[in-house]
Amino acid sequence: MSIKPMKQCISHSVTTALFAMITFLLAARTASAETVFIGYLPSTKGMESPLNSVNMTPYTHIMLAFVNPDPQGRIVNGEALAYMTDEKGDPVTAASLNNVIKTLHTGAHKVMASIAGGILPGCAGDWADLTSPAKRDATVSTLEHFATCLTLGVSKRLE
Repeated sequence: MSIKPMKQCISHSVTTALFAMITFLLAARTASAETVFIGYLPSTKGMESPLNSVNMTPYTHIMLAFVNPDPQGRIVNGEALAYMTDEKGDPVTAASLNNVIKTLHTGAHKVMASIAGGILPGCAGDWADLTSPAKRDATVSTLEHFATCLTLGVSKRLE
């Protein structure tokens, strides 16, 4: 049995506590047919653990937080997704992400990719450059292809 570094354990605990707190706060509100409950599933610490340990029932929408490209604008490079890692720190594959999305869809959740958020590593793509007039069409095409292949909606947040 391997012991996780303290930083990783604290980060996982904070993520789990955040999901629990959001679930409690949202469940405390009176739900109606038009009510939307949004939950964020961290894409850089493994998505399956929160998916298996948090009651996802109250959520109507799940945001994969966050999806960012590499410097060439690729979200998927071969089978690996840029800047999405599992609990071991290994790259998430498109197939494993597709399984997570299928599981969420089975629970009648709408799944969206939240792009351009979070703290970007220095080796990530530069959104200002990727959305410049010369590269904008290619970037939009990449995002549309990613969303279509994985049956996702896309939410953008450029700060």
